[in-house]
Amino acid sequence: MGQELILRDGILAAAPILVAAALVFGPTSAWLAARRGRNPALWLALGALLGPIALLLLQLAPPARCPACAEPTGGFEADCRTCGARLRVGAREPARTTPPANATDRPAEPPRATAGAPTGAIEAGIGIAAATPSILAAAAANTRAATTRAARQRAARAAEA
Repeated sequence: MGQELILRDGILAAAPILVAAALVFGPTSAWLAARRGRNPALWLALGALLGPIALLLLQLAPPARCPACAEPTGGFEADCRTCGARLRVGAREPARTTPPANATDRPAEPPRATAGAPTGAIEAGIGIAAATPSILAAAAANTRAATTRAARQRAARAAEA
């Protein structure tokens, strides 16, 4: 019975930290997903459940549509299946000797970032890191309060027995 009480107290102490993480990573993932043309509702849920792992997956994933031909992309491809354009930054250049049949004469323009808005997961991570100390301080205070409350309850039960 004593171990069940300790487990329950631990879960109650960790709950505010998990909720705070879900409230930070869920909306951040949804915002980044919308900027990359992905489904924000799906990434809101994934961000709330996976936390920083969802941000990493979003950064590694190519945009939902090819910036050159606007064809939908699937999976984690490095090159567009239709026009051969690079989909991800850092992806290797395709080895082509002849241009594809539907290629245009001018190169595709890279997607433009909105002025003043963070352009990637690094800037979003910096914003999250700035908020982390206050979140951790609140969680630590809540943990201390839960631990003190549990100790008082144990002492009261011991005094009754």
